[in-house]
Amino acid sequence: MGLTYLVVIPLFNHAANIAAVVEGIFARPAGACWPGGTPAALVVNDGSTDDCEEVLPRLCASLNNACRAVPSAALRPLNVLRHERNLGKGAAILSGAAWAAARGFSHMITIDADGQHYPEDIPALMRESALYPDSIIVGSRDFGTGRVPVSSRFGRRFSWFWMRVQTGVDVSDMQSGFRIYPVQLLTCLKFTEKRFAFEMEVLVKASWAGFRIRTVPVRVHYPPAAERVSHFKLFYDNFRITVMNTKLTLRALLPVPFLQYEQDGGGKISVLRPIGSLVRLLDDTNTPLRMGFSTFVAVAVNTLPLVGLQSPLILLAISWLKLNRAWTLAVHHALWTPFLIALSVECGYFLRNGEFLAEISWTKMADELPARFAEWLLGSIVLAPLLALLCAGAVFLAAVFTKRYCKHFGED
Repeated sequence: MGLTYLVVIPLFNHAANIAAVVEGIFARPAGACWPGGTPAALVVNDGSTDDCEEVLPRLCASLNNACRAVPSAALRPLNVLRHERNLGKGAAILSGAAWAAARGFSHMITIDADGQHYPEDIPALMRESALYPDSIIVGSRDFGTGRVPVSSRFGRRFSWFWMRVQTGVDVSDMQSGFRIYPVQLLTCLKFTEKRFAFEMEVLVKASWAGFRIRTVPVRVHYPPAAERVSHFKLFYDNFRITVMNTKLTLRALLPVPFLQYEQDGGGKISVLRPIGSLVRLLDDTNTPLRMGFSTFVAVAVNTLPLVGLQSPLILLAISWLKLNRAWTLAVHHALWTPFLIALSVECGYFLRNGEFLAEISWTKMADELPARFAEWLLGSIVLAPLLALLCAGAVFLAAVFTKRYCKHFGED
């Protein structure tokens, strides 16, 4: 398949661990899993201020003399790229991706420099990558072992929840740094995070762009608390992650299709190409039945007396019910809440009095607020499924027509 892999190790002040990590990578039997027979690795020294400047040259000299050159890349087995100042883990990964792309590597394996990952697990990730070369492969850490920090357990559950809300995709370990990326993915998408939040941002945006994310179980090693070296800044990095999740969630609420680089290589699904985009969106997974069900949920949630909660509920419904995201959000935003409230009040008034409310004014509504509120609750509960069924049926029929004839019109 012509797959070539580069191991990228983001490094910041882990001089004590980096030799063991690198030697573990090169300890695999020649040809066991590497195209060309020998690993190729790049250490991205992200402005380290400890003894890395002394350790890395010795490590390169030792390994590069012991290992034969990498035939597929015509470069040394172990290479070093340095940032003059600390830019963050995300920036180090992106620098590694640019370095890999310039030298023709198709994939990039990232592994942390702190020694928590086992290089022996790299072949398992590579086997999955060979089966699904367009996917991100994430090493899902086994937290059943002892000494796993409480903050890591909480962070894993927290990031899993937001990934489900923002994309509908279930990734068991969003924070694992042990991964395989298609290099094309890292070079075609745009990212705003340069530090720890990058590893969550890249999975969300890759999922939006149509790339699949697959997980492989891997082991993890956490030393005793007194021996751990972590560069995670509790307030600053958590603040950055919160801001990032807020921005991603707001983007997820926009009824605008995401550019689909995995499908066509150029992000051609766009509101600027309505006919072609509609043809692509109405594929085998986005059937008329799914479009109709998506409409039903959006109309029902907007009609029910849940003012202020509709948007988060819509995101959760998209995630857990596997709705058509773009269409569900379009319907959600198109429904005018004051109109639905007025319609529900009329429905409730009719059910209570056997006639419609003829006079509607702000003064009358204010004077009879308790009665109108009760009618709104009653009417919305009754109206929600009826209006949702009516709209869903109309969308289902329109989607059937579109699926049959829209491709023909698009080709013309």
